[in-house]
Amino acid sequence: MSQEQVFYSDGAGVRVSSSRLIVEATTYALSGITSVSAVRLKAKRGPAIWTAIIGLLLAVIGFATTAALGIVGIVILAIGVLWFFRVKDNIVVQIHTAGGETDAVSSTDASYIHKIVSALNDAIVHRG
Repeated sequence: MSQEQVFYSDGAGVRVSSSRLIVEATTYALSGITSVSAVRLKAKRGPAIWTAIIGLLLAVIGFATTAALGIVGIVILAIGVLWFFRVKDNIVVQIHTAGGETDAVSSTDASYIHKIVSALNDAIVHRG
């Protein structure tokens, strides 16, 4: 019997070998995986946009009535704008099996996800 070859391992609990993918406490058999892909999930920016809009409305109404309300509006607008630009897309390792699709690993770091996908593809090719 051949020894298991490790294609990728990191300190975050992800390990790809010639026979399985281990993600923390979950193990996926490579024999059941039909394909692997990296999928980008768009960040939800709607709440940030609404926060900015509410802040803008408060600022306009506030400066027309009282300066204090206008300043509060500017602060809320700034929070909405910062929130909008700080939220990041999520990239997932999506494995496809006969039973469907599973998001195995998720991160905002695309290079990390692509290393795992590459290692999984190498392991699948190695299996034959």
